Amino acid sequence: AWRGEKLLPPRRTWPALFTMGILGVCINNVTQFTGLQYSTVTNFTIIATLTPIVTALLSFVLIHERLHRLQWLSNGSLAAILTLSFNIGDVLFFTSQVAWALYSIIVVRIIDDVSPFAIVAWSGLLGSLTTAASAAYLGHFELPSLLSPLALGSYLFVIFAGGLIAMIFWNKGTGIVGPSQAAVFMNIMPLVGIICGVLFLDEQLLISQAIGG
Repeated sequence: AWRGEKLLPPRRTWPALFTMGILGVCINNVTQFTGLQYSTVTNFTIIATLTPIVTALLSFVLIHERLHRLQWLSNGSLAAILTLSFNIGDVLFFTSQVAWALYSIIVVRIIDDVSPFAIVAWSGLLGSLTTAASAAYLGHFELPSLLSPLALGSYLFVIFAGGLIAMIFWNKGTGIVGPSQAAVFMNIMPLVGIICGVLFLDEQLLISQAIGG
């Protein structure tokens, strides 16, 4: 609204925005956070290196995006997956990456009709409402009023840094360079994730994870 944009996006984009909300907020976040109960941050960020492969292949199939020879050679590393021992958390991590790849592809389809700010706002709202309804139905809905200061700070960081700023930048960048090229930048995540896991969560970096990364 501050930028002078229309508050309601075109009617033809509503199905895409709702789908993005389901993929980017509900499936992506819920599978990530649930997976972290069974696996490690290190494993999650290494599995995230598959996102460029998944995005490139889905872009090729769904929107016929042309893949350069270099992209076929460089998008992700299968070794990152082959060197891991899987548990249910790792499977959930992979599910979240497929959901995020589909989210990125849909961005390209509507970025000319809806601004990155509006995409984040409406897909986030629709996805959050769907997630909250699902949580209430399953008996897991809780308000953050009882969180400790540390948990509340983490909660707010996830909302504003990971949920708002990062998604606006991602949507705008994806609209400029395309989903498969944008997904290559997911390879930064393992480096950051491994460092943070070791520094803040006392995780142990295994030799197999280092080789896979």
